Amino acid sequence: MKKAKKIKLIVWKGDVKITSENQKEWSEKLKNVWKITGYLFIYSQASLTADNLRTVGGYLFINSQASLTALRTVGGDLSINSQASLTALRTVGGDLSINSQASLTALRTVGGYLSINSQASLTADNLRTVGGYL
Repeated sequence: MKKAKKIKLIVWKGDVKITSENQKEWSEKLKNVWKITGYLFIYSQASLTADNLRTVGGYLFINSQASLTALRTVGGDLSINSQASLTALRTVGGDLSINSQASLTALRTVGGYLSINSQASLTADNLRTVGGYL
């Protein structure tokens, strides 16, 4: 019986900016990354799929499509301005700003404030703690 090949996951030190021009390059670079120490910014007209990414140390801005299904922790602020799949996200260390539809079904804690635009919606059935104002 063959053993499954074990993938070595790595830490990306620094910030990541995803644009429509560099999205393919970054999707490849982040394929085996489990943590980004800095911020992650996904500009409009770009997309990102990073199936192994579990932690963003800084802030995360999503201005376009993103599928980050393993992401559990954002150390700083999280701003969602477009469709995003963050089904495993449990903790946002800073503020959470929702300007689109968002389903954060595993989210339990927001360290800062929670802001939901009047045209947006949030599904967060497990949310227990918001450190700032609503």
